[in-house]
Amino acid sequence: MKKFVLIFLVFVFTLFNKMSAQQKDTIPEEDLLNLSLEELMQFNVYSTRAFERKTPVVFTNIDNEYINEMHTVEDIPMLLTEIPNTFAYSDAGSMMGYSHLKVRGFSMQRQGVMINGIPQNDPEDQLVIWVDMPDLASSIENIQFQRGVGSSLYGASTFSGSLNVLTSTEKDEKYEVSIFGGSYNTQKMGVKLSKPLLDDKLILQVRLSELSSDGYRERSDSKQWAYFFSLNWIGEKSLIKFNAFGGNEVCHASWNPSPESELKENRKHNPIDYKNTVDNFTQSHFDLHHTYFFNESLTWKNTLFYIYGSGYYESYKKDRNLWEYGLVNNEDTELESDLIREKWVKKGNLGLISQLSWKHEKSEFTIGTFSSMFQSNHYGNVMELKDKTILPDFEEGFTYYRYRGKKNYITFFANELYDIGENLNLMINLHFQRIDYSFEQDEIANFKGKYRNSFDLEYNFFNPRIGLNYNINANFNIFGNVSVAQKEPVDSEMFDTFDGADDLGVNPLFEKSDTIYKESGEVDKVEWSSPMVKSEKLIDYEIGCAYINNNLKINFNLFRMDFSNQVISNAQLRDDFPVSGNGGKTIHQGIEFMLKYKLPHNFEISTNFAYNNNHFDELTQYEVNWDTYEVSAIDFKDKKVTGFPDFLANFRLTYRTHPITTSLHFQHIGKQYLDNSNLEKHSIPSFTVVNAFVILRYFQIFENDLEVKLLLNNILNKEYYTAGYSYGGENYLWTGAKFNFIVGLNY
Repeated sequence: MKKFVLIFLVFVFTLFNKMSAQQKDTIPEEDLLNLSLEELMQFNVYSTRAFERKTPVVFTNIDNEYINEMHTVEDIPMLLTEIPNTFAYSDAGSMMGYSHLKVRGFSMQRQGVMINGIPQNDPEDQLVIWVDMPDLASSIENIQFQRGVGSSLYGASTFSGSLNVLTSTEKDEKYEVSIFGGSYNTQKMGVKLSKPLLDDKLILQVRLSELSSDGYRERSDSKQWAYFFSLNWIGEKSLIKFNAFGGNEVCHASWNPSPESELKENRKHNPIDYKNTVDNFTQSHFDLHHTYFFNESLTWKNTLFYIYGSGYYESYKKDRNLWEYGLVNNEDTELESDLIREKWVKKGNLGLISQLSWKHEKSEFTIGTFSSMFQSNHYGNVMELKDKTILPDFEEGFTYYRYRGKKNYITFFANELYDIGENLNLMINLHFQRIDYSFEQDEIANFKGKYRNSFDLEYNFFNPRIGLNYNINANFNIFGNVSVAQKEPVDSEMFDTFDGADDLGVNPLFEKSDTIYKESGEVDKVEWSSPMVKSEKLIDYEIGCAYINNNLKINFNLFRMDFSNQVISNAQLRDDFPVSGNGGKTIHQGIEFMLKYKLPHNFEISTNFAYNNNHFDELTQYEVNWDTYEVSAIDFKDKKVTGFPDFLANFRLTYRTHPITTSLHFQHIGKQYLDNSNLEKHSIPSFTVVNAFVILRYFQIFENDLEVKLLLNNILNKEYYTAGYSYGGENYLWTGAKFNFIVGLNY
């Protein structure tokens, strides 16, 4: 490893000297200042972005105009529903609260997210919890979503797609006040300002927001506040940008689906009935970007970032064994009580990205590194015993478990976009990643001796990608690529499906163990090695074409994704009992089509559809007969992947003129199976939802602009379900909201 690093640094130094010698001219300061700030900031995300008729990957750009028209109170996934082959929904049923985005049959854990080129996936669970970044869409300049493995050079390994977000780059003096309200007592107030300083060399941006909603489902209310602060400095040959953003969310739990039998009586049913089951989390992001322009060909970009989060969720637990919570020492005790507990986590992620870009006559070459150090502290507190007579001396806030995780990433990457001929581009993308992950439970409560676990893991991935783009003429191009991605298991997959590191007496899914003793001869802990759950791997094949002219844009592509070593519940045996494992091999394949056309008389249509054939190529799961304890194997080969429709489609008709913009949107989501049996009774029927918006602009009040916005969702009052699963013969479902609206003012 050290030799590899040394060789890499020598190579970079040699390349830097060569490129600097080839071009001595510098970019004049006035040229930098004449560029828009948005154009300048694109340099900071260059290696994570794809470009029309050049980068041979499938992607969709969402511009500032669309974001400003559509955004009111929702988190970012709810703004992405019109990207081909994507599907978004929220636990609360409305537009706020915990939101989810599925792409090509994959969950959010297999998507990559970057904000200003900074990876956002949590290193442990590999999720991005959007509710922890409230109202971020109010400070976004544009979004690019690359479907498939894509072309991003670092960060979390992406299987289904990568989301690249660029925050606001407004450089004109501007002040804005926003007030929104609507269904389910939804409210939002926000203020924004941007102001150029020091002869327009320094740009200040500030946003403050407060949001709340009761949610569509029972006990699904949320309260959020958020901030965004940015400073942009344009120097003679450099660009500096500092961002600080984040906020707090308090959401009542609606993350469990409801039994279908209950929903037939009450569509707003929430199975979590303890009124204070809340998630309370605060997250802050700090990033510093520096771009140095040696000359017109050579650019060096460095980014330093730190992400910190802290919070808990509270829940009510019935008839709990007090030994499991460390409140008594006797393992054979029968003492039980209802109790209230809080599970806490504090985590921080510090990272550095450095990349050197060289543009010359036929090539755009980027080389660089990404490294990060992540630490987490998980612990649980018993806050109250309902039967106070059992332990009269109980004190509130007793800590019954604590474990810590550390995860370090180092990535080396290189990307070449080479013009083979006048109209033919070659992309070669090389990515090497090393991950070191350590886990250890603290000696606390009854997590002692043989009940205390630790492990250290190391992963090394090499992910090559290659693609070609051919511009047939000024309007039409074709492209294709083959890409490899690999992903380590998430922290929860180190344990079985319903167990975790906070459960006393549960061993992680490893094949080997080594008992560590103290000097006194007592057992200190158990160290585990050889994990039973291995890394997942995907090979992505993409081919497509595009046609663009002044009024028309068409994209069409085919894809096939071979996903192996998929982690599945009950996919292997340990001690003749089913546990999670790498039992799955799936094929995700299909077609995606998108069309956008500007019609006469200020009308515009946009439409897309996707057809998927997502199925198991290999899958054997084990089932236990609880009467006889016999284990049987079930073969699910050729069964459809659950939780994602075969067919998705969108159609939007928009009319834009002065001073009104209005739009009508149709979204169709096909049938979803809820389990691997693919039985009709365990499925969600297809549904179509119709939405609309109206915006009135440019009312003058005190010489300032007033914008009135009205969003109408599900205007046909359709009853539908968004997601769910089947268990024990019953369907458990999340429900979508019936007709609802948001109305507001931007002044």
